[in-house]
Amino acid sequence: MALYNASRRREMQSFAKLTCRPNPEGTETFADGGVWLHLAADCRRQYLSSLRRMAEPVLEHVDNGFNPATQEIVNEFAPLRRQVNELFSMAQKMVVENSFAQNYDVVRAMAIETRRQLKVLRHDRVDRLQRGEDLKLFKVMMVYINVLRETQNMVNALRHHVEAAKCFASPHDLNEEEKEIFNNSEY
Repeated sequence: MALYNASRRREMQSFAKLTCRPNPEGTETFADGGVWLHLAADCRRQYLSSLRRMAEPVLEHVDNGFNPATQEIVNEFAPLRRQVNELFSMAQKMVVENSFAQNYDVVRAMAIETRRQLKVLRHDRVDRLQRGEDLKLFKVMMVYINVLRETQNMVNALRHHVEAAKCFASPHDLNEEEKEIFNNSEY
């Protein structure tokens, strides 16, 4: 907890420095960079929260000696897991190198499509449970559905994180869609 508080304190100090910087017109504004830094930090907290909500039921399932995931589930999730890993790697490289021109649109589109695929898969599994198809594996299915939902949340947070990082890097170069997102408070 102390490590989290120290990290949070440093984050807020950085945030305070950035929220009061002059813009090209010479006036100080909150929206120049601080808001995007805050949104990126919020996305980071969302990752951690999703990981906790994903890991706790999995750990409990394993500790209680419940059935492992079937090979069907492993095969079904494997391509999406690879896709999510690739997406996070691409996003990390883009943010660390501060180079959004080449892959920004690719990462955003990939995140939207991955999230859609996770949602479809999750809804399919819920429907199967409701029809009674996977009742023998109910506990495994509940853990799996939870993993799908939290992975979907992480992908969504990643998309927002990339958008915020891009806007933070160049707040004066926002395109019309990014300005609309900021003005409509999508975040």
